[in-house]
Amino acid sequence: MASKSWKARLGALLCVRNARRKFGANKRYFHVRLELPHGREVPALFTRHQLRVALKRARKNPEDLVRAPFLLDLLD
Repeated sequence: MASKSWKARLGALLCVRNARRKFGANKRYFHVRLELPHGREVPALFTRHQLRVALKRARKNPEDLVRAPFLLDLLD
């Protein structure tokens, strides 16, 4: 879990095709690189449904969001 002091950064989602799609699997995913709290970067794939759930959760719980510092907002 990220602490409130962890820096939030604007990321870019890329829609990628499921190259080795199995029966019943999604045709596409959303790819994003995440920076873990200790600094390591990892790739992540989300379905459209998973993104919708996460966006809805963020709207319902604004008190839990990490705010980007003002200067970082200007640079994004």
